[in-house]
Amino acid sequence: PAGSGKFKEQETIEFTKVKAGSDTKTIYTLSEKGGLISDIDSNKVSGSDDASLIGSINSNISSSELGAIIGSSGSQLIASNKSLIIGGQVQKIHFPLDINNSAIVGGTGNVIERLGSGNILSGIIVGGRQNRIKDGFDSIILGGFVNVVSKSRSAIIGGTSNKVIHEDSVIIGMSNKTSDADD
Repeated sequence: PAGSGKFKEQETIEFTKVKAGSDTKTIYTLSEKGGLISDIDSNKVSGSDDASLIGSINSNISSSELGAIIGSSGSQLIASNKSLIIGGQVQKIHFPLDINNSAIVGGTGNVIERLGSGNILSGIIVGGRQNRIKDGFDSIILGGFVNVVSKSRSAIIGGTSNKVIHEDSVIIGMSNKTSDADD
């Protein structure tokens, strides 16, 4: 029944390692609403139907339906429906509402977060370190270091400390460049 296992919000089937007749560690937990959580002792899921944490440690999914973190350490999905983190360390997709269909693949310290009044839809960060998507639809950062996109349909490919603050803009392989006009 709900609350009797280590995942308190839903009924679960738990696969637990037993050594010398006593439970030592819950290896996998299957939740009644479709989630799969590995290492529930270090990973947490709350308020998130059909959410999964697979091959990850010290990670968290909260208020994120159909969200998943796979092969990551110290990562978070918070209020980010249909979003995904694969690999890397300390990755984060979060804000209270309106981030959907977004992903971070690899890298370290990358963040997709809504800071403005708009929504984020289909934001993607692939690799790199400490990159951020702060607002907008259909934006992407490919690699690089400390790059920021805050408008729709914009991209940064590589480089360091670049900022896209205009829609439909791209910065490729520069350092300390800021977009200067839409389109």
